[in-house]
Amino acid sequence: MNSKEPTLKLDEKRLSLTVITLAWPVVLQEATWTIFAMVTMFFIGRLGASAITAVGLSETVVYLPAIIVAGLTVGVTAIVARHVGAREPEQASIIVRQSMLIAFILGVFFAIILWFLPDQLLWIFRARPDVIELGRDYIRVNAPATISVFILYNGAAILRALGDTRTPMIVMIIVEAVGVSLGYVLITGYGAAPTLGVLGAGISRARGGD
Repeated sequence: MNSKEPTLKLDEKRLSLTVITLAWPVVLQEATWTIFAMVTMFFIGRLGASAITAVGLSETVVYLPAIIVAGLTVGVTAIVARHVGAREPEQASIIVRQSMLIAFILGVFFAIILWFLPDQLLWIFRARPDVIELGRDYIRVNAPATISVFILYNGAAILRALGDTRTPMIVMIIVEAVGVSLGYVLITGYGAAPTLGVLGAGISRARGGD
């Protein structure tokens, strides 16, 4: 990491505008994620109640590790921003490298859990046998993707610490758009694509991110 100035300088005279400039990409990103999730669920809704339940519960299971990485990214953003503001690029670089390593290790750890224990995790939510059957592949296909999701989230946190909230927004919107498009094709069997249903939803989530 070099000694470049932060992407966005804080100006006390225009603090409100600065905060809005930093915040609106994050708000738009979260709003887009919600819309895309609703669209995907609309596709699943055509497959019946069991499919809806399977995707809903499986998504909850897959999303739980994100709570851990969310805590990591908050800390990373705060610490990196502090070192950048103090003009300590070497210390900031150390935190960046360590956080990426931690994100990778945590991603591998949760990927193993999701791959080997999908039935047990769904059972915790009192899922019916037919729901477990449908949700198992959804969870497993997303297990390896947990690693890339953790790294992606951590990278976004680092960019935000540098004052760049637009790049993570653009990347996340593109990733989500790819996921929804892939979901439509695989869930509904559009064109020559096979109709994979819940598994198609899982693949689209794994390829499109969280």
